[in-house]
Amino acid sequence: MRRLTALALGLSLIASTAFGHHGVNKMFDQDKRVTVTGKIDKVSWINPHIYFTVLVNEGGAMKTYRVESVPINFARKAGITSKDLLGDGRPAQVTMKPSRTDPLLGFSTSIKYADGRVISFSGFNE
Repeated sequence: MRRLTALALGLSLIASTAFGHHGVNKMFDQDKRVTVTGKIDKVSWINPHIYFTVLVNEGGAMKTYRVESVPINFARKAGITSKDLLGDGRPAQVTMKPSRTDPLLGFSTSIKYADGRVISFSGFNE
């Protein structure tokens, strides 16, 4: 009986972790969009998602926005590569769904660079 209980508990933890990972709707407000203009600082192409930071000057104070994006496989299928999204301090306008709990966290829907080039993450998170 103890083994069965331990097995059931273990499976429920694995299942909740797997489903919890895809909680974009719970973590980020789907009805709102926030756009910030700043410099893309650090980019991490790590599983399961692409993460980056944007340094934004808001009223003379520098703020660091932490931004989550689509899974790496989704980006690759859409033709987005690590050469397209660099953390080289390039100015960009980032549109994202804001976190429900953290004003400096968001889930990116698009990035527009100063040269007019746009990376769109639509389809997955719209």
